[in-house]
Amino acid sequence: MIDEPTEGLSPQMVNSVELLLKKIVERGVSILLVEQKLTIAFELANKHYGKDVELNRDPDVLDTWFSSGLWPFATLGWPDKKDFVKKFYPTTVLVTGFDIIFFWVSRMIMAGYQFRDNKPFNSVYFTGIVRA
Repeated sequence: MIDEPTEGLSPQMVNSVELLLKKIVERGVSILLVEQKLTIAFELANKHYGKDVELNRDPDVLDTWFSSGLWPFATLGWPDKKDFVKKFYPTTVLVTGFDIIFFWVSRMIMAGYQFRDNKPFNSVYFTGIVRA
């Protein structure tokens, strides 16, 4: 699928992506390429399909996991209502399931330090998850 290392990707990453793409295609699933650099997306798509393909970037996307990292202060009116954010940020506790620690909680913490120079909450309470 991918003949040589792609710009910005290590050979190990290329191998991992190649294996994942192969397994996805074997199951009959369409491939959606998501890359930070458009040049990498074009190169991966062209190598995968064996020809030049047209890629279109969705103009109206705010990544779910990224936007969830903004939740602790964006819901308080940030960046416009700075006094309201000062009053209620950081909060005392976040209640969540353990399954989204990396996808949501860690992003909240990183975004909190990046945009507010403070942690978003003092404690995290993990609930149990019931699976049927």
